[in-house]
Amino acid sequence: MGIRILTAVACVIPLGLAQPALADPITYIVKQTIGGGSVVGQIGTDGTLGTLATTNVKAWDLTLNGVGQTYNINTANSSVQIQGNAVTATATNLSFDYSGPGSNYLLFQQGLFSGNHYWCNANVGGACRQGATVAPISAVNDPSAQFEARTGVQVLGSASGAAPTPTPTPTPTPTPTPTPTPTPTPMPPIGPINVTTVDALNQSLAQLATSLQAQLITANLFAKVLLGKNEQVSCGDCGGAGATFGSVSFSAHGRKTLTPELTALFGFAIGHYAEKGAFISDSHTFAGGLRFDPATMGKSRPYVEIGGAVAPGQRASYQRTYMTGAGIATGIGTTRTSNMSIYARAGWVTRLTPRDELAGSVSLGHSWQTQNSYSETAGAGNPFDAQYGRGVSQTSMAGASAQYTHLFGKRVEFAVDATVSRSFGSHSSIGATIAGFGQANVAGGEITYFEPGARVSFRVSRHVKVDAFINATIAGQSIGTSKHGGFGVNVNF
Repeated sequence: MGIRILTAVACVIPLGLAQPALADPITYIVKQTIGGGSVVGQIGTDGTLGTLATTNVKAWDLTLNGVGQTYNINTANSSVQIQGNAVTATATNLSFDYSGPGSNYLLFQQGLFSGNHYWCNANVGGACRQGATVAPISAVNDPSAQFEARTGVQVLGSASGAAPTPTPTPTPTPTPTPTPTPTPTPMPPIGPINVTTVDALNQSLAQLATSLQAQLITANLFAKVLLGKNEQVSCGDCGGAGATFGSVSFSAHGRKTLTPELTALFGFAIGHYAEKGAFISDSHTFAGGLRFDPATMGKSRPYVEIGGAVAPGQRASYQRTYMTGAGIATGIGTTRTSNMSIYARAGWVTRLTPRDELAGSVSLGHSWQTQNSYSETAGAGNPFDAQYGRGVSQTSMAGASAQYTHLFGKRVEFAVDATVSRSFGSHSSIGATIAGFGQANVAGGEITYFEPGARVSFRVSRHVKVDAFINATIAGQSIGTSKHGGFGVNVNF
């Protein structure tokens, strides 16, 4: 008898200790294109893998996009229904079998079988059409509804990462009593993917357009420095080399007198820089120009100049940020870009005294910036990743400049310069595609910006001087201010 009692207790104790394992909930990001519409949002399950039933779907927030109509359904205002075994889940994907046997469907709808506000996936006609249907208003009488026939197993959503596992309920002291019911793991919050998210994505693309504008402005600034932005108009044959900070680059530039009136300008730089979400490396800039300065006309005379620059095959990384229901997301992608610009300038230079030079000019130019196609890295940190086609951004620029140079004593030379520029005729053929949101053009508006600069030189000898210089671009609030300074050595031949 005693042996029988001990045996019974020994069998009960393991039952008290053993509790069923609880799966981690999974949130799947949905980005489905259906005809001319889409379904975008999130679906949360209890973590069951394999064939899912209605009870396995715990939360959802879905934006139904049709032609000209949008509607949001979520856990609070709608219902879900799964029939059959066509809905399956893995740790990474939520899928539907559009070719399986029997009558199977997955339906999210505000008021089941009401005919309004729904997303339906079915392998045969019945609850809805075979394939995928998105009806933001009504599939019966509203042209916004979109349909698409489908076959085979297709992914409806991709996992954004498992929810954190909660602290387990402490196991009760073993007693010969029934096993307590385990506490279910709570579902992770499903953030809203609706009009707010659409606005956030549009703002992130506008942010990217600003990055491209900032890159173009900086590329033009580098070209101007290589062609003598911080130097006096007339200096004969001269050349030098330097290095910059703010943007890291090494450069060489010079001037060569071809005739008493005509001077060739040239420069080369290699380096990298970062501007407003654009990170440019492997940058090689080549600049050249011709300046007609008729010195025979005297100390006060006109001059004209033409030139251009090219920076081919740069490695560029771009990033944009946007808000989702789960927090801040960041889209990052890498591609190759090239910059090219041309300009014409007309001005007047005056030798006020043997120590002072004053000059002013107006200029007109055009810039092109090409970009190869690329895709952002997708994942939990970027659930709405974008793909970009190859395209060109271009703009024209009109500017007015002034500069003044003064020699203190015999060795110290100081120069200041400033340019105000305004873009016009800007446009871009670069497009972004985000699944579920369609296509958008990545183009910024017109901008006005200011470029101040300064240089201090110390004449080591009659032919050699050491320079320190700084330049900046000051634009509107979106682009802001950037500063680039450096040191160099110049030689008069």
